[in-house]
Amino acid sequence: MILKLANKYRNIVVLSSGTTGTQVCDEFAKFFPNRYFTFGEAERNIASASAGFALRGKMPVIVADNDFLTGAFEQIRDDICESNLNVKIIITGGGLDEKKLADLLPNTKVYSGMGADDLESIFFEYGPAIVFV
Repeated sequence: MILKLANKYRNIVVLSSGTTGTQVCDEFAKFFPNRYFTFGEAERNIASASAGFALRGKMPVIVADNDFLTGAFEQIRDDICESNLNVKIIITGGGLDEKKLADLLPNTKVYSGMGADDLESIFFEYGPAIVFV
């Protein structure tokens, strides 16, 4: 679905954290190598870089696992959420209390159990969003 959205929205960039083996990241990197950035396990750097991309008019989509949220929580809250930047975070795997997370991160919408077809709807809403898939 991100490939379809990337064709439609030229400002989408994907940043990944240790998930380069996922199908989403592999396909995106293949078709949009100049719009794909991998940071390895540098979660804090990804959050801060995505804030910079958003400030420059891009729509960063971070693809990561649950460890990303705990490893970069302060940067997500301070750099992205408090500034109400248009950054979308897609988390593979669950296990976190989504309601509690929404309470801890200002201006942030948290979605759980969205299908690929529903993913586009979050791109129409400005502001930070976290999607658990």
